[in-house]
Amino acid sequence: MGKWAAAASDAAKAYGSSAPYSVAEVSQPTFYNATDNAWIWGIVVTTEDYLAKTGIVNWPSNLCSLTGMGYTTAASATDVAYRLINKNLWADIPETDVRKGWWVDEDLHSPVLDNGLGEDYAYYWANGMFNGGTFPSKFSPYTNVKFGPDNGTFADTDNAQDWPLMRVEEMKLIEAEALGRDNLATGKQKLEEFVKQYRDPSYTCTAGSLEAFIDEIWFQRRVELWGEGFALFDILRLKKPIIRQGANYPINSTFAEIAPEAPIMIYRIPEVETSVNSAITEADNNPAAMAPTPVN
Repeated sequence: MGKWAAAASDAAKAYGSSAPYSVAEVSQPTFYNATDNAWIWGIVVTTEDYLAKTGIVNWPSNLCSLTGMGYTTAASATDVAYRLINKNLWADIPETDVRKGWWVDEDLHSPVLDNGLGEDYAYYWANGMFNGGTFPSKFSPYTNVKFGPDNGTFADTDNAQDWPLMRVEEMKLIEAEALGRDNLATGKQKLEEFVKQYRDPSYTCTAGSLEAFIDEIWFQRRVELWGEGFALFDILRLKKPIIRQGANYPINSTFAEIAPEAPIMIYRIPEVETSVNSAITEADNNPAAMAPTPVN
């Protein structure tokens, strides 16, 4: 809405005296417990909830690479669907940033995975070398190990991880961006305070303009909030294109560059609604868009 002073104030009120996850806390797979101090708002799931009992119709089934049940964990490589980071984004994360380890590298290694499982165990897990039981297939490079399994128990089939909706870290980044839009130096200082203390002690914000600073905030949000449902909102809000060529997307499954605010990124009111609601006309709807053609 452009009300930057109010955004900064409200973000600070939202996190209050709570602190982000520490470097030590995110040096192993985590983000599964709503009682953690860094969580402001989340969906609490127990083993008795329907979502957990389905085995697959839940958050960890789609995001957690270390659970024992779900789309992201399978006994054979033909039906596994690990969630990967864009390798170009991963490459831009400094080696000194603990978040680099939230994804395995080209050799399927991650210090975060080692810390969570132990180096030997992590190696066998990543390389799909278990015998018997329901364990994951061999990871692909850039597979995420950000999200831990229920109670930190690897290969646990309960899938009762809590779902993160709002964390202190998000509020810190909102606050930094909002302050920076009013005063660049203040925003940079706030951003550095967060990243240096909680993610990368070697970090310095080198942005020399407001535009560069907003891009740096966007980068930090893409890394910090990866997999938590913010990407489309940021792309639309900041009027960014989607560029996936030259990355690790499968052949014939990615697109040419999608322009900022392209109609394909804007949801339409569905026909089931417009056909029965006389108050909605086609003029009220967002424009239709042709699907882009996949390219190599």
